[in-house]
Amino acid sequence: EMEIEGIQEEQILRKKDHEKDMGAHHSSQDFKVNVQVSAVPQEDLAKILAGIREDYETIIEKNRQGLEVWYKEQTATVSPVANISPEEIQSNESEIKNLRRTFQALEIE
Repeated sequence: EMEIEGIQEEQILRKKDHEKDMGAHHSSQDFKVNVQVSAVPQEDLAKILAGIREDYETIIEKNRQGLEVWYKEQTATVSPVANISPEEIQSNESEIKNLRRTFQALEIE
């Protein structure tokens, strides 16, 4: 208990000393702060973003055109194969049926 009382008294003394020191510093000196900032004016972010957006849009347009050309080339190579007339398809199907019948008949024999 005596140690605790001693520590508390020491704390009170230090607090008083601190208050005296702070009072002496504040009363003797008035702090004045003058801050000058020389900064370059900021660039307009909206203009920067608009420029970036335009760049991306041109890239997107080039890619779209490239894909369109590629698609047309791919469809051009597939088109002749796909342009078989319905009559041709029907005749080929009937020929397949006839060949199956013949095959079955030969298997039975």
